[in-house]
Amino acid sequence: MANLREHVNNLNQEIMKGNILGAFEQYYAEDCQMKEPGKEPRVGKDANREYEKGFVDAVDEWHNVQVRNVAVDEKNNTSAVEWSMDFTMGGNRLQREQVAVQEWKNGKIAKETFYYNG
Repeated sequence: MANLREHVNNLNQEIMKGNILGAFEQYYAEDCQMKEPGKEPRVGKDANREYEKGFVDAVDEWHNVQVRNVAVDEKNNTSAVEWSMDFTMGGNRLQREQVAVQEWKNGKIAKETFYYNG
């Protein structure tokens, strides 16, 4: 059975390969909650799937995606991943620095909170 660090590393690798939606299906719980800065959490896998699909579909081109840092707290089933992303969306090239704090339960993300610029 994989430990939390292995789950986090596998999730990150899939995202960096461009398999964002596949990683979502594999690693997010049915009752997951995801929260963007300044917004109410989205609740449930269906609502979050639609949001993620909308984001992926809106990206015109990925230029670079990197994991900068990863912190894993096995005891409390929590991880934090610092991302650097460079992509074009709606004809605008964007560079986003983001931290995703994830609470895991039974090998799946139950709650994720994003912190990012712009």
